[in-house]
Formats: sequence, C-alpha cells, structure tokens
Amino acid sequence: MAGITAYVGFYEICSPKKGELVFISAASGVVDLLKIILGFDDAFNYNEESYLNEAIKRYFPEWIDIYFENVGGKMLDSVLPNIRPHGLITACGTISQYDEEEPNATHNLMYVIVKKIRMQGFVVFDYFIVEGIEAAPAALVGHFSGRKVGKQVVLVARD
Repeated sequence: MAGITAYVGFYEICSPKKGELVFISAASGVVDLLKIILGFDDAFNYNEESYLNEAIKRYFPEWIDIYFENVGGKMLDSVLPNIRPHGLITACGTISQYDEEEPNATHNLMYVIVKKIRMQGFVVFDYFIVEGIEAAPAALVGHFSGRKVGKQVVLVARD
C-alpha cells in the first residue's frame, strides 16, 4: 500500500519536472536510508528539529516547488510560507494528527491564497478501482501493459 501511494502521489499527481525542488514529508525516520541507499539529495528527521521553518530554509533556501504532504500539523504550517508562488501541494496523509484528541489547526492557509498554491488531496484507492464489467477488458490490458502497478480491481456492481 505504501509503495503504490508513493508512486501515485509522486508520479501521477506531483509529476515533477527536471529542476523542480520537491519536499516529501514522511514518518520514515531513517534519514541514512533515504540518502545513502535511495539516493535522495538530502533528508532530515523532523522530530529532531526544534524549529521546522529554519530546517526547511536550510534545505530549501529559495523555495519549494512541490510539497508531498504526509505529516500535517506543524509541518504543513512550516512549509506553506516556503512554497513558491503557483507551487503544488499533494496531500495524502497527516500522520502527526492521527492520534491527537484535538488535531492541530493549520494557521498559515493564507499562503495558499496569496501565493496561488494548488493543493490536491488524494486517496490511493481511487487509483485501484475501475467501475463496470464493460471496463474489465481495458483494465486487464492496462494491467499487463504496465499502465497499472500492483493489483487492479474491477467493481462490477455497487449492490
């Protein structure tokens, strides 16, 4: 599930172009793995940063073009002032908020308006399901031609 979510979010929705600066927030915590094994340009553990805004500025001194949101709360609040005008936020999770009795409010949403930021949420299940028996042949062909990664589900009927 995590792999298909990352694939869909990054390639289908974020769809970065060469030279764009992408910030992916995640609850990975394994910074060395990201940098050494997976080849990320850089990484930091947000739980070890006292001032998220300063950490973001350290890694993105000019701005962020695309932000892949997985953490929410203070992370989103710190990212919003650092996104370029007409930037993109793709949101699929807010892990920092899941166990909170009262989730943290986002205070910097004004930047979405002022900077004309496009923010799009997604649920990975929307990318698994094809509806109707008539769509099954095309789904099967798509699955085996590489258009889909992982399982392909055909919803025959809702009843």
